[in-house]
Amino acid sequence: MKMRKILATLAAAVVACSAMVTSAFAADAETTYHAYFGIQCNGSWAFRNAWTDASYGAETDFFKDITANDTSVGAKVVDAEVTGDGTYTVSVSGYDFKTNGATGLNLLFVSTDIPLSANAKVTDVVAKIDGKEVVNNKDGFQSPDDKDYVNIMMYNAWNDDLNALNGKVNEDASFAPTDTVEITFTISGLGGGAADPEPTPDPEPTPDPEPTPDPEPTPEVPKNPETGSTAGLALAGLALAGVAVVATKKSK
Repeated sequence: MKMRKILATLAAAVVACSAMVTSAFAADAETTYHAYFGIQCNGSWAFRNAWTDASYGAETDFFKDITANDTSVGAKVVDAEVTGDGTYTVSVSGYDFKTNGATGLNLLFVSTDIPLSANAKVTDVVAKIDGKEVVNNKDGFQSPDDKDYVNIMMYNAWNDDLNALNGKVNEDASFAPTDTVEITFTISGLGGGAADPEPTPDPEPTPDPEPTPDPEPTPEVPKNPETGSTAGLALAGLALAGVAVVATKKSK
């Protein structure tokens, strides 16, 4: 009895641990992160800061739009939900940054709430201003100012390493968007995302039917010589009896 109770307790513990592991993996697969468009222009100082900024970040009304002179300008800002590995795009449109005197960019970036501890990898970063490609980096450039989260930097007027990566394009003061800015990038290392469909297995070949065996020949019934002799004797006896009866009738 004691051994049976011990085995039952161990089995219950294994089931409980399995449930905990399954729940942990399910929670990880369902994690949704966010990628936020970020910009700062020179001259006008029209901007959208990182989501973590205490004064203009995600906890404030300013974060819903581009801000210039502490006023929302009415642009359309599109952020992205990062549900796993894949390619994502953030953008702003419907606003001429030169309206308030901008002549170029100070900052262009994507701030995210993906922790650096997640070890996500950023690649294929492409930035377009008014439809013109201005940045195409094979590997994402992590902002050295963000120690906690993935922050993809494309322009930073004060970062010599990034300037060297992008060449002189980052020093060109003519880049002031008049309508749209679009940033596309690829995330890997998070897992999840759209899973590739399982390959359809080839159907198993139908086995050839087994050949139908030929019917066994009906065995011949052997003639019984003894039976035949007995029958002959019986018939002969009947014939003699008949003759005897006839003879008896005639004598009378």
